[in-house]
Amino acid sequence: MKEGAQQMKKNLTVFVAAGGTGGHIKPGLSMAWKFYHHIYVKKVVWIGSRGCIDDKLLVDTPWEKKRLAKIPFRGGGIIRKLFFPYGLGKSLIRTIYYMIKYKPDLVLTTGGFASLSTGIAACIFGKPLFLLEQNAVAGWSNRLLIRFAERVFTGFDQVKFLANQKCRNLGNPVEECLSKGKTRVKGYPKKGEEFIILVLGGSQGAAYLNNEIPKILATLYNTSHKIKVIHQCGGDDHRATQVHTKYRQLGIKAEVFSFSNDMLNIYTRANIAITRSGALTITELAAYGLPSLYVPLPISVDQHQWYNALMCQKQGAGWIVEEAEMSENPKVLTHKISILMSSQQIYRKMVRASRNSFREEAAERIEEEVMTYIQSMQDERTVK
Repeated sequence: MKEGAQQMKKNLTVFVAAGGTGGHIKPGLSMAWKFYHHIYVKKVVWIGSRGCIDDKLLVDTPWEKKRLAKIPFRGGGIIRKLFFPYGLGKSLIRTIYYMIKYKPDLVLTTGGFASLSTGIAACIFGKPLFLLEQNAVAGWSNRLLIRFAERVFTGFDQVKFLANQKCRNLGNPVEECLSKGKTRVKGYPKKGEEFIILVLGGSQGAAYLNNEIPKILATLYNTSHKIKVIHQCGGDDHRATQVHTKYRQLGIKAEVFSFSNDMLNIYTRANIAITRSGALTITELAAYGLPSLYVPLPISVDQHQWYNALMCQKQGAGWIVEEAEMSENPKVLTHKISILMSSQQIYRKMVRASRNSFREEAAERIEEEVMTYIQSMQDERTVK
């Protein structure tokens, strides 16, 4: 804590609202841990969603957790949209109750349904509101809440729908061991060593990658390296068994798992990644300098995954390979993999670009800005 913050109130209560997907939960987790260990914070309360991924990622966390029903508005059919006002109203009543009960000193949200109702409640009670926007395209809840927020912390220099002086690009918060930038990619394998391809479908898996990537990789031929695949498929153990069977039948050496809380160890074993382009996934890959082939989810809301991948491609961290391209010509993917397998120069250039795109210590910088703002508010009250 900087000088001048010595008189800050020492029993702050912080609300962190996040839930629904790993892309919303992981940055919220990073910030919740920062606040939890902060000398001036007495209590952290997590406002999240009910769901399997929330339970997996929040296991063994020490703070109080409150769950809201997950009723998204965008990307759903007419029935979902009709129920949205009811769901929002119900969640808003619950978050208002939490505001009255816990009296938070600040509220930080990361996007998604839980963030919307919590952000609205923060506005009603006049609580300082801080937003995290991880993607290159702002989510719907952040677009609605930005006018009420004190600051918006972004993961990209340019964010569609958020051209606002409140925005600060400090990078996406990641786990502590990634934040300092001390990680290293496995590197280019020697001749005869396995070339390990990591396939990532995001926190919930990707049906297209599960079904098509084994068949596409079976056509890959390289005289210098044998390939091995590490594939995160989402779902449960049954799905992992199904995907593993596909690789085995095609004669490809593979490890397949549905979900892991130890992704950081898995990143260190890979040479390249074939991945969806959710913001947190590509941020973690950049922390390791892992060259990536981005396969954006074509039905992502506002095409945010495509814009995320485009930003990374412009930085030289990887190449976009769209599903439509691969469906028409699978060699589009294998050709790009072959280039990275055959050219150390191109491979190492992409490693450097990927590493350079990573913003170190994002959580620390965000925490510092938030606390500095809270201190300035308390100073103003003292003067008055």
